[in-house]
Amino acid sequence: MDLERITSAANPRIKRLTALQQKHRERERERAYAAEGVRLFSDTPQELIEEVFLTEKLLSDDPGIAAKLEGCRAFLIPESLLEKVSDTRSPQGVIFTVKMREYAERDLLGGWDPDADLSAGAAGANSASGKGSVAPLLLVLEDIRDPGNLGTMFRSAEAAGVTGILMSAGTADIYQPKAVRSTMSAVYRVPHRYTDDLCGDIERLKDMGITVFAADLKAAKAYDTYNYVKPSALLIGNEAHGLTPEAAAAAGCSIIIPMCGGIESLNAAVAASVLMFEAARQRRK
Repeated sequence: MDLERITSAANPRIKRLTALQQKHRERERERAYAAEGVRLFSDTPQELIEEVFLTEKLLSDDPGIAAKLEGCRAFLIPESLLEKVSDTRSPQGVIFTVKMREYAERDLLGGWDPDADLSAGAAGANSASGKGSVAPLLLVLEDIRDPGNLGTMFRSAEAAGVTGILMSAGTADIYQPKAVRSTMSAVYRVPHRYTDDLCGDIERLKDMGITVFAADLKAAKAYDTYNYVKPSALLIGNEAHGLTPEAAAAAGCSIIIPMCGGIESLNAAVAASVLMFEAARQRRK
């Protein structure tokens, strides 16, 4: 495969790549972001890939890479340049830019129709449409600040069958390189969006018939005493401060994860995973 070579960090394409890695403003302006690593590259939907920068060594060592490059704008760069622009200590030989996927509110519901009646006792059988659409299970995040935590939540959300993730404007950028890597490609598969009005959107979810459960250390009832088979949303707050009073009040239903010993709280990603997998356990029955 005969690819154009880029050897200088001053090349405009490399400058754009670096800007997308380092600057939230550039990612928002271009609606694109940078990702790296063989696994992420292999998992990225072909239609979302913009430009690919890889080393000659990777191209010769991994025959599958060449097939993935079909239809992509791809460039060979020396390993020294890759190490310079990489966000990781041990780059795997490929870094690339990706178009952001745009999601609407309905995408987070997993095909569920809020205007249709759910048949009694079903985990989401849509009786009005006659289709077996799954009752939505949303993860709602308020001001999660750590990119690694956020990426882990995406990974757990996909594994637990979450239909969509709604994030406050104060939540970390899921397209930041560390967050993207931490999702283990779930960022490509779990519908998600940010909102400037989290409390307003929580009220909208409730109006649709979705019960919003707020994880709150002051709650009186344990998380495993509730029914998550019905349309549900799990609300998780900031790592250090938890939920704001406004968000907790908007949810209207608070839950707690009982803990032993002297531990006051769990890591936010761990707490979210506990709640999501309880919902998944109930929905498997």
